[in-house]
Amino acid sequence: MKDNEIWTNVLIAPTAICYHAESDSVLFLRPSEPLLNWCLPGGKAHYGENLEAAIRREVFEETGLSPERFFAVDTWQGQNAKYEDIPLVSVTYLCRAPTREVTLSEEHGTFVWKPVREFDDFQPHTGGFNLKTIALHIAHLRDYL
Repeated sequence: MKDNEIWTNVLIAPTAICYHAESDSVLFLRPSEPLLNWCLPGGKAHYGENLEAAIRREVFEETGLSPERFFAVDTWQGQNAKYEDIPLVSVTYLCRAPTREVTLSEEHGTFVWKPVREFDDFQPHTGGFNLKTIALHIAHLRDYL
């Protein structure tokens, strides 16, 4: 790619920090693929779909949850193992989960609601940032969730 060219083929894949206020915990999923670690809900946006609609759809498809009050809190760029030749751009949303009742899709094998106070003992792959960053986002926006 030349310096003045723009991307014409980009994978947009929003992720969600699903926060359950009553238990002060965040939802992490473990994909069914045996080599993959814990991750946040999320996935690819469909062509023409806005990012908030995409993350609402992805969270519902993967967990059965219908989160509320979405706040964009982070962006990151990287590569996706499945689409190595296409740049990946993600927007991470913090949202309020109204319940902890999860119905997993076939894409995921298990889940955990991890209390924020136990983040120091947890080592998930969270797609571009660490648990301290998640805890800071929650602390700053807790009153709005």
